[in-house]
Amino acid sequence: MENLAGVVIIFNDRFKSNLKGAATLRWASATSYGLMKFAIDFKKQLRRRLSFVLVLGMLAGVLLPFQPAGAASLLAPTVTSVGPDSGPTAGGTVVIVTGSNFTGTTAVDFGNTAAAKFTVDSDTSITATSPAGSAGVVDVTVTNPLGASVTGPSDRFTYVPAPMVTGISPNAGPLNGGTSVTITGSNLTGATAVDFGATAAANFAVNSPIRITAASPAGTAGTVDVTVTSAGGTSPTGTADRFTYIPAPVVTSVGPSSGPAAGGTSVTITGTNFTVATAVYFGQTAAASFAVNSPTRITAASPAGTAGTVDVTVTSAGGTS
Repeated sequence: MENLAGVVIIFNDRFKSNLKGAATLRWASATSYGLMKFAIDFKKQLRRRLSFVLVLGMLAGVLLPFQPAGAASLLAPTVTSVGPDSGPTAGGTVVIVTGSNFTGTTAVDFGNTAAAKFTVDSDTSITATSPAGSAGVVDVTVTNPLGASVTGPSDRFTYVPAPMVTGISPNAGPLNGGTSVTITGSNLTGATAVDFGATAAANFAVNSPIRITAASPAGTAGTVDVTVTSAGGTSPTGTADRFTYIPAPVVTSVGPSSGPAAGGTSVTITGTNFTVATAVYFGQTAAASFAVNSPTRITAASPAGTAGTVDVTVTSAGGTS
């Protein structure tokens, strides 16, 4: 009725002087047919207009409060968390955006870049795929017809550059693992995994953004790539990251098998896995000199020793025979 009253008042102002004229004509003593006919016609027109005003007022009372279903709850979105909150600069991270008023979402942006794709799971959850971006922090915003979410710490997503491996030392070790390997490179902070081929390191520690120390796991003979993984992805492989698993050397014979205590005997050592031999011992004493002739043959000069029998051993990155 308030809407109706407001409309009627407006029209009464318009017709105020005419209403006075109608009253005057109604009660006037004029008998002229023309004047009476004017008064009658005016009253008819006034009645029609007042009826129209009544209809308008009723419609106003019904239509003005009306809103489409769900319109009353449509508010600007709010983002309360994103997870995971970091990913590679290449994009492709599936991120769960949590908040409120997500129904009707028209856009999800990572900084100034639109999400590669997104799905509104509910009024409080969106699944979005991060686009490619530059290293650094951006706000994840959600937009609907009423505006975009206000940015803040809870919506931040960090683009992390992929780690790089530029060197490893030593670059070989025994099949049973346990070699302490220093990995150098860049973007190593936040490393979540170190792998020797397809096998995770026995353990590792991030010493700095450019250095990791890792223990090699057990492996089979051959060369593998040592890779580092973080939120930024996995390091690309190349010659600089290669580690070789070496089987321990095996000695099958020595000849001659005896010599003077003064040393100096040239001894031929036969066996396998001699290629990367690093030492030859007669008992606890290193050979005076040695040369690796082939993977199965070493020539060594016996050191001075005491009377008795000793074992001749060969040591390499793969261990000791």
